[in-house]
Parts: sequence; C-alpha cells; structure tokens
Amino acid sequence: MRITCIGWIRATLIWAFAFTCVSGSVTINQVLLVGNSEIPSADIYTVIQTRPNQALNLKTMRNDVSSIRELYARSGLSYARIYDIRYPKTGTGPLEFYISEGIIDAITITGNTRTKDHVILREMHLKPGMTLNETQLKTDLRRIYNLNLFSELNPDIKPADQIGHYTVNLNLTESPPSSFNLGGGYSEQSGFFMFSDLKTENFMGNGQQVSMKGQFGNEITNYELRFREPWMWDPRRSFSYGVWHRTGRLDVFSTSTTRSFNSNQMSTGMDMGFGIPINYETMLHHTVKYEVVQRKNDPTNDYIIQSYALQLSHDTRDVWFAPRSGHYASIRTEKAFETRDKTLNFEKYDLSLKQFFPTFKKQAIGIRLDLGYLEGKDQDRSSSLFGYIVGSQSTVRGYQSYFSFGSRRLLTSLEYRWMLNYFVQLNVFVDAGAADTVVDEQGRIIGTQSIYDVEQWRYGKGFGINIRSPIGPLKFDFANNDQNIWIIQFNFGQSF
Repeated sequence: MRITCIGWIRATLIWAFAFTCVSGSVTINQVLLVGNSEIPSADIYTVIQTRPNQALNLKTMRNDVSSIRELYARSGLSYARIYDIRYPKTGTGPLEFYISEGIIDAITITGNTRTKDHVILREMHLKPGMTLNETQLKTDLRRIYNLNLFSELNPDIKPADQIGHYTVNLNLTESPPSSFNLGGGYSEQSGFFMFSDLKTENFMGNGQQVSMKGQFGNEITNYELRFREPWMWDPRRSFSYGVWHRTGRLDVFSTSTTRSFNSNQMSTGMDMGFGIPINYETMLHHTVKYEVVQRKNDPTNDYIIQSYALQLSHDTRDVWFAPRSGHYASIRTEKAFETRDKTLNFEKYDLSLKQFFPTFKKQAIGIRLDLGYLEGKDQDRSSSLFGYIVGSQSTVRGYQSYFSFGSRRLLTSLEYRWMLNYFVQLNVFVDAGAADTVVDEQGRIIGTQSIYDVEQWRYGKGFGINIRSPIGPLKFDFANNDQNIWIIQFNFGQSF
C-alpha cells in the first residue's frame, strides 16, 4: 500500500510554538474530546494521563497525543489525526483534543479499461464519507482481487484538501477477459476427439461469466452454454443458467462420476441456480435441474433426472484461486423427484472440507476431505448410472481410470504449495480414497468394501505445476500410483 502524506507540518509547528508560550500556573478542569465517533470517549480516556483538576503538563499532553494515535492505529484507524489542541494559557479551563478519524472523500479507479466501475465498487464496504479503516480496506481489496479479473491491485491513499480527509485510488491491471481453447486428443474410451471452448469471466465488462463449449469425436458430441450473473439482485444475489446437449459416452464429460460407461447415450438438459448470501463468507445456493438421458442400445433404461439441490458453504480463503490461509466448507444435498415414468428417485449428500495453512513466504499446506453418500429408492440404479468414482486426475491422481465406484465415497488429499509468482505454482501431493464397489482395470466388479477401512484405500503421490495462462489455469501432475507407475496428467484449474 503506497501512502503519500502532505500535511501536519503546519499543525506541528503551531503546537510547538504554543507549548513555549504557556506561562504561569494553568489548571485543567476537564478534558474534552471533539470529533471522535469510531472509538468511544470512555476508551480514549483510559489511555490519556491528563486528569481534571490537575496542573497542565505539556510533556504529559504530548504523550496523550501519541497514546490517542496509537489507540486508533490498533483499531485499524492509522489515518486518524489530532489536528488541533486547545487549552487555557492562564488560570483554569478545559483541555480539548480535536480529532479527525480519517474520512474518505472519494474512491477513484484507474487501469480498468474493460471492467465497469460499479463491478469493482460494489465489492467495497468502504464508501465516501466513511472512516478509512485499514482492516476493512484490506478486506475490500481481497474481495476485488477474488473477482479473478485483475492481475495487480495497488491502492494509493492521498490526503485531500481538508485536514483528516483522504482520497483512495485503486490502480488496477486487468487480466485477459476471455480464454479460447482449441485442440484435440485421443483416449482409449472415446477415440479421437476435438474440442473448442470459449470462456469469459467479464462479459461486456459487467463481471458476468459466459462459457460456450463444443466437443466432437468418434464417440462424443457436446454442445454446452453457461451463464452466471454474480449480482443479479443486490446484494450479491447470483443467478446461473446452463443448457447442454451431449451425445456419446457420457463418462467423457465427467471425471468424478460414472455417468455410465457401458453404452452410447444422449443427454439433453438444463440447470438453473440462485445464490443468496447470509454474509460475505456464507452462501446458500439453490439449484434446479432437468435432464433426459436416452440410452441408444438399451432404451428400456432411459431415465430422467428432475431434482432440487441445496448447498450451504462457508469460505474464508484469502485468495480463492491460490489460497494460503483460510478454509472452505460446504454441505450439499440433492433430491430427485419421481413424478412420472423413467424419473429417478434418489438423494445425494456431499460434504467438502478444505483447509489452508501458511508456512513460509508464498508457501502453504492444503488439506482436502470429501465425503459423498447416494441414497433413496433408486440408489443401486443411480450409483451405476452416475455414482461416485475414485481414481482419476480429479480424485486420486496417478490412475488413468477409476478403481472403485458406487454410492459411497471418501477422498482426502494433502498438498504443499509454492507460489513462485502470480503465474506459476509448484506442489507436492498425496491423494487417497475409496468408493464402496471395487473394479479391476477393465472396469469389472470384483468386490465391495467399506470406505472407512483405511487398509482398503489406494494412494497416489507426486508433484505438479499450475500455470495461469491466457487460456485459463492449467495443471500438470506427475503422479505415481501404488503399483509404482508414473504417469503425466493434465487438467484445468486447481486440484482443490
């Protein structure tokens, strides 16, 4: 934080001159505080030494000035100033401290060539006319940074024309607003394929998120459109909408659930979500979903999902996309309703816990624990169609495909992270977990197990690199499994 100070020399000279002009015996009959509102007078009186009905002592008065400023600084109000002191030159009278607690005259923004001012200012609790609180300012800057729209954010605080008033200017460097990915590949399950993704985090400078996805290959076709408005209604009430049409092996589109590996399918669906904040850290999400899945080789097993999900999350991470401290905790429940033929009836319960501990500069430890349960009338069928899996780049790294699946899952991870700079992060990791149904390398069921039996867990370990690129966050992991085989895995985003 860069602070330019102009000001207080004149007041200091006046005080110094006044101190030398006091003559005779002066008695203070009362101590008055003028201008304080953030800190109660009773709290200020506890740190000053001058008392009523005592002789004025200039050294004590100077110490009182320092004590008052230190009290304000401990409260995050280091811009508070005592701009005038009045006391009797002879005889008896009051000692008066005139306090300016540091008022914000204006908040200005520079560097936002695309992002509109209101997208930034609405994240700030501090407004013109309020007291400049450093603690709150740091919180506001973290909220702006977590928009993931800026690579740099530097505040510049300057005194305004009026003593004790300030102008806060935010100097921003914007990140690329959009990413476009075009590529292809080959997998044993799906053959050759190509993909094209267009995503923007800042549509029309309004902070809206829009993504369009297309994938085409021997066994897959995918069209998907998603939109999210983080401030559909004030304050911070969000709206999201997604629609998709997918044809082929649906496991290609999900790395955390089975989505049925056995036959070609066609999925058409939509979901719509609403986010309601309880406070900045705590959010309540409501999501409704409707999806029709047709199984070409087995139409008798077509199914429909029409569900409602409720999620409660609490997030204190300092920087969401590369946290060093804080935690993320969420509990989610989804209920699918059976209203007509082919609609499934199930409930899903998911608990996710993530904790981050800072160690040395730009280093941190991250811990993850995920627990999932699938229940209900159609539990068995649902677990085979879209149950949990364990063993992939997003669950237990080091395995090309899943080694267990089903209606129960437990995952845990431990990572040590080095943030080399804004763009590059290194990590070493250990993953472990299990689902309740065990399969062999060909995906054939070979037994069941308890997810809480640690001896049945399988492990992955290794090291990786995360890169913030113009096309989005990229992740490369060099992972070793329990058969001591090393593989390279690629994905987008953080592991957790």
